Amino acid sequence: MSCFPTFTLPAARSGNTWDGISAGSLSSTGTAFADTLASIEMIFQDSTGIVLTLSSGAGTITISDASAWTFVVLPILSLSLSPGNYSWEIKTTDSAGSKKSYFRGTLPVT
Repeated sequence: MSCFPTFTLPAARSGNTWDGISAGSLSSTGTAFADTLASIEMIFQDSTGIVLTLSSGAGTITISDASAWTFVVLPILSLSLSPGNYSWEIKTTDSAGSKKSYFRGTLPVT
């Protein structure tokens, strides 16, 4: 089992704009990784499974600097999640094809 940080995101309201994540980075020092960030996704799930997926492939996450592994999760104009508590996880794929999860946490929706 890998150890990575867990975060509780600020509460969101169903049907309202969710602000996204304005600046995400997997390097606190800006150091370049051996392989560049090729894709990234953020999944939200409840007790029934995955209910929402945001991704660089769908244009809902922007990779700002592939070498430094920085990204922006774009705002959602009308959050479609029903009220409840959701778990989320950010999954990455690098240019060598390696897939990893680095962040996870919870998002309360009212």
